[in-house]
Amino acid sequence: MNRIPVTFRIKFENGDFKFLNALESTKFNMFFSDIKENEIFDITYESVNSDHSYAQLSKVHKLIRELAGYTGMSFDEIKDEVKKRAGLYTDTALKSFADCSKDELSLAIQSCIEIGDDIGFSLH
Repeated sequence: MNRIPVTFRIKFENGDFKFLNALESTKFNMFFSDIKENEIFDITYESVNSDHSYAQLSKVHKLIRELAGYTGMSFDEIKDEVKKRAGLYTDTALKSFADCSKDELSLAIQSCIEIGDDIGFSLH
């Protein structure tokens, strides 16, 4: 199965990991609700203390790959369209995802989802 990456926000409290709220718990349960025997998962733990996260970078790249595969366009063509739609410009060019803030990467992820909706390819 080819699942879109999902980020679950948890905190370490009283010696244990706990979901931040009920929505995070629900997202977790929904993601794993239909797992198959012998399905393999990559699980990454990352402390949230930077201007953007590895999970966001991974997710935006995964979504771009999915859109490129569906449309037949190249990865770079879709990436540029996502950046334009999200307004990720420097003074002279499109901004690198590596230089984007959490908010800017969230805009890029949302742009991917919107592009998918526009072309009839759900990324929800």
